[in-house]
Amino acid sequence: MDDDSDRSRREFIAEGEELLDSLGVDLVELNARGARARPELINKIFRDVHSLKGLAGMLGFEAVSSLAHLLEETLDGLRMGRLIIDASLIEMVGEALDSLRGLVAGGEADADAVDASRKISARIQSFSGNRVASTMPLLLASLGLDDQTRRSLTEYEEHRLAENAGQGRAIYLVRVLFDFADFEEGLRSLTRALGESGEVVSTLPGIDPDGGSGIAFRLLFASELGEEALQALAGADANVEVLRRQGSASASRSAVPEHAAQPLSPTVRVDVDTLDHMLNLVGELIVAKGRMHDLSQQLKNHQDRRSSVDLTSLTRSIERKLDELHRSLVRVRMVAMGQLFSRVVRSSRKLAGDLGKEVEVTVEGESTELDKRLVELLADPLLHLLRNSIDHGIEPSAERTASGKPATGRITLRAFPQGNSVIVEVSDDGRGIDVDAVRSIAVSRGLFLPTDDPDEERLLAVLFSPGFSTTTEVTDVSGRGVGLDVVKQNIEQLRGTIDVLTVRNQGTTFRIVLPITLATMPALIVREGGERFAIPMAATVELFHPSAEGFADSVRRSSFDFRGQTLPLLRLDDLVGQPQRVRAERGFVLITRSADRSTGILIDAVESQQEILIKSTGGRLKNVRGIAGATELREGEVMLVLDLPALVADSSSRVADVS
Repeated sequence: MDDDSDRSRREFIAEGEELLDSLGVDLVELNARGARARPELINKIFRDVHSLKGLAGMLGFEAVSSLAHLLEETLDGLRMGRLIIDASLIEMVGEALDSLRGLVAGGEADADAVDASRKISARIQSFSGNRVASTMPLLLASLGLDDQTRRSLTEYEEHRLAENAGQGRAIYLVRVLFDFADFEEGLRSLTRALGESGEVVSTLPGIDPDGGSGIAFRLLFASELGEEALQALAGADANVEVLRRQGSASASRSAVPEHAAQPLSPTVRVDVDTLDHMLNLVGELIVAKGRMHDLSQQLKNHQDRRSSVDLTSLTRSIERKLDELHRSLVRVRMVAMGQLFSRVVRSSRKLAGDLGKEVEVTVEGESTELDKRLVELLADPLLHLLRNSIDHGIEPSAERTASGKPATGRITLRAFPQGNSVIVEVSDDGRGIDVDAVRSIAVSRGLFLPTDDPDEERLLAVLFSPGFSTTTEVTDVSGRGVGLDVVKQNIEQLRGTIDVLTVRNQGTTFRIVLPITLATMPALIVREGGERFAIPMAATVELFHPSAEGFADSVRRSSFDFRGQTLPLLRLDDLVGQPQRVRAERGFVLITRSADRSTGILIDAVESQQEILIKSTGGRLKNVRGIAGATELREGEVMLVLDLPALVADSSSRVADVS
């Protein structure tokens, strides 16, 4: 493949994925609104599929173009009112979008994607759906449109007129005249104002009836506004003619004018690999900035004051611009969580139908933004959690009603920012986790002794053990707990943590905490036994100097009292494999929290907080658990970045020795 073809393919994949992400979000809204869906939403879905078809056809992606064409014909029936929005239609469109996504990503060389597209194509071709007998001719005849206006209407505009008339809205013909010099702004303002109170179905240009130099327009407008209110809205110079008075049908759906001028998209597509390269450059500039600062201090120490002042001023200028560039680059990487939510929710709804479960899946915080890399890698863990909630979290309807719950189970997928992190939660209102059953199984597997008395937090942490399950029934979908170790590993690879909260007979929440981006991040630079390490701030809950009295009163040398809680205490030298030694009189305790519990880490010294750029390590350290990567400080020193949650999890059986 030559460079031009390869570039065209990358650009097609980027634009195709963008269209499909948008379509996924719109399909979720269409499913939620059903028959109440706004006409412009349906029209937008149709246009996006049409755009994908045209793009694929132009670049020779025949499989994508063919499937998109079939889907476009079905959507045309929907926008023209020949089909009713129902579950079968939504499911079929969703499967078609999934198949298109596979074709776009894998191309026609992907045999599985091509086979899936053939199956959904056959299904679309045989789809009949709930068809509607058209009453459009009778409704249009009742409006008494003149021949010129009637001939000027497109089929879609005729459908929208008939649809509005059939729902009892008033239909108006609004005639306006503008000066030729500024008619665009005048027409745009009028259609925007009308669109807030109804639907501008068609805008038809004409000539000045008085023979002047102006330009006339006839606007067909559907609304529940009365004639006087419309006249006031359109202005005294407008001529308002009533074609059909308002009936007694259902309330109107507010619409955006179909023909209003739309601004160009303020976004651009940028290849993620290009962004990664740019971020590496920024990281290197940050290091250079630090070295300039060191140089200025050296000049100052040698009493070259003028050079020192100049260099200090330059350093500060570079620092400001670097900070601005860094924020801009991180922002470019961010995407809304709604794109991911729409994909996993659609799959979970299909699963609920296959299992015969009545489940309502809702989403909150779709506009919360996260690094695109994280969003892509979060899909599988989220889908696994949703599937487990449906299969074994939500009870059958009969069991729910017997316990006083609504027959339909509820699962909520939400995201919200918190400091430098994003919280993602999967919550259900199901039966909750049987903590007693978890303890019994954990004891039988030797994870606890029969005499142990672990608290609920430690018991729930057992759910993340490989192969652990509280269900004896084997299904196509793993029971709650099966596979959670893989979910945890995937989340930790994203430098995040996962916790579980549950209340018996009320439900369960899985809470994922992720950094906003995998690019540069704030970190603590710590010293332990002569070595320096970086610890990402996302792993840090609190940092403090321990008091001698507090440690003297500890129940055990491997634990300490922290605000009324007894927390385990580990030593950083033990975690990183350094030989134990006599410690300094005063050090620091860092509180970290993982899926297991809150833990204290005893550290020799904390030197500073810095923005670091994490780079992967090679050789023997590449796959070492507990090492997130490496970073370079401004002094030119390379140090390891610790994955603190992984180190704590692997060292749960060790005890700390406080000297």
